[in-house]
Amino acid sequence: MAGGISMVALTFVQFLNPSANWYALFATVLLVAVTAWMPREARWRFAVLGALVMTVFMLRQLTGAFVAIGLITYLLTEEEHRSAFSKPVLGRAILALCAVILGVYLFKNASFFSILMFGVWPIALIVTASGNCVMSDRAVIRMAGHMMLGALMALAPLVIYHLSHGSLMTWIDDTLLTAFRLVSLPFIDKASYLHLPLVFAGLSAEGLGPRSIVNGLFWMSLLMAPPILGWITVKQSLNSTGAPVLAHMAVFFGLVSVHYEIAVYLFYSVALVQCGLLALSAAWSKRAQVTMACTTLLIAAVGLWSHAGQPLTRGLIGQVAGERTSVSKNAMDHRVGLRVAQKEQDFYQWLVPLIEKNSRREDSILALPVNPELYFMTGRRNPTRFFNSALGLRTPSEVQVLLSTLVIEPPALVIFNSGDKYVTPAALKVMDKVRSLYKAIASRDGIEVYARRR
Repeated sequence: MAGGISMVALTFVQFLNPSANWYALFATVLLVAVTAWMPREARWRFAVLGALVMTVFMLRQLTGAFVAIGLITYLLTEEEHRSAFSKPVLGRAILALCAVILGVYLFKNASFFSILMFGVWPIALIVTASGNCVMSDRAVIRMAGHMMLGALMALAPLVIYHLSHGSLMTWIDDTLLTAFRLVSLPFIDKASYLHLPLVFAGLSAEGLGPRSIVNGLFWMSLLMAPPILGWITVKQSLNSTGAPVLAHMAVFFGLVSVHYEIAVYLFYSVALVQCGLLALSAAWSKRAQVTMACTTLLIAAVGLWSHAGQPLTRGLIGQVAGERTSVSKNAMDHRVGLRVAQKEQDFYQWLVPLIEKNSRREDSILALPVNPELYFMTGRRNPTRFFNSALGLRTPSEVQVLLSTLVIEPPALVIFNSGDKYVTPAALKVMDKVRSLYKAIASRDGIEVYARRR
């Protein structure tokens, strides 16, 4: 029960966004359940697991890679596959490759702090799995073949669809190659989970009220959960019984939070980490089990009370202190039935009528670098095929196509958020062209609105 409440309280309600991370989390939970409950001797077990891994990968490629490595590490140590006649050479080679891949990823993309919190434990599990690997080379080949078959079955419908529509390479570019562009954006490297304890320490020095103390401890508990889970899981994996698959997979899934070290990304993995700790507690004393369950429920309660449904505009200090932002009593207009902060609602009540006044229904507008909600709210079309210029303007040819569009089929308005983290040199180059063809008609809170010169 405590795990279920944690999954509700510390996931989607913390970031009300249809992010692929939430779908990947659901698919991973399903994969863990199948791994644990499906009989190990079942003929199609590996094929089903391969299909689920591919499902996670198609939802979010990086998460799929972590889940695949975690699952392979677990399967190679299952006692049912022990061979008394051959050494597990191939299995250990695969584990060594997995360790190298994770090591390179962490070295290139993670801060030292996040490596200590999240990164060392999956690699430690791979090392222990290498010593515990029992699967014969023949069994490894059989497992790999069945998993690849399942993966292809999951992938086939999309591939067939895109082949029939001539969009296969575009799909690969949008879903796979673009992801590498996202990792290279400079704001990714500026974030760090170390900021959370530092802000808490700064608030403590200024004097804290009860709410800030509780929420500061809430964030510290979220940060400490992954290394605690990792330590106990690695320790238990050295025993003959091994660690539960839920705990094992949660250690690897925690790597999801390393990608971008902000509070939202911590929520993408922390609920599964909490469930992993609960799974480990099944082997503890009754008192320890009750303590773990109560701690999980307390963390969930604080998460619901102070952070669920709260906007990112609170800032880091507001997040750590657990400040709640009030929302407008009335829902937004313009096809959006959401209740948001009054300042945000006032902003859209200024911008949307301005766009509607200076463009026709059949016109296009261009929002740079990323305000796709304006297309929906105003009913104006997007003249490009991308929603985020940081992802859509990756090459000089893509920039040139947009520059040509500004001349041949110019949008009625261009809306530019100059302070957005997704502003890139390519977007600035486009804006230089915009300013030569358009005139500024309004600006507010860093948003610049340009209309075509008549």
